[in-house]
Amino acid sequence: MECRKLDITLVSAKNLPDVRNYGRMKVYAEISINGISKTAEKTNVDKQNECNPFWNCSIVYTIGERAVQATDIDLVIKLFCKRTLGDRYIGEVKLALRSLFENGLGAQNVSHAVSGTTSGILNISYSFGEKIVVQRPSGLYYDNTWDNEDNDNTWDYVPIIIQGAMIVIKVSIILMTGGAFDGGL
Repeated sequence: MECRKLDITLVSAKNLPDVRNYGRMKVYAEISINGISKTAEKTNVDKQNECNPFWNCSIVYTIGERAVQATDIDLVIKLFCKRTLGDRYIGEVKLALRSLFENGLGAQNVSHAVSGTTSGILNISYSFGEKIVVQRPSGLYYDNTWDNEDNDNTWDYVPIIIQGAMIVIKVSIILMTGGAFDGGL
């Protein structure tokens, strides 16, 4: 199965709105693929810089080549303020995986406006690796259309490997347990 590594570093944010009525802003970011919780990773909480947090947190995904080329797969980065009585949502950035890939394989530094804010900016860096071939984990349900290279249909199953776990996306997500979850895709 052909895949690529995606190294993404959530560097910082600036000009975030203060969503607390009192106390200090303690901000963290959560990144996922299409907002699917099984793919989510979080940065550490920045307790010092309040509305201008700095994380410099690197995350590595190994993503199936078809997912990299698909037009409907996004990296979703949500920003939250850590609070004792429940974290408060600040805003988010959605980045189309394909458009990131089309910018090239080498390291890219980009800034994006944070939706839900008037002037918030998120700074990230990322790079895609060369194609690699990985062996599909055993005991995982998948459809044979993945193995049919001559299939002219749109991608049916797109493997995304995250730190050793594999999720297969089709209109629903088939987890390693064999259960199905409608991810709203």
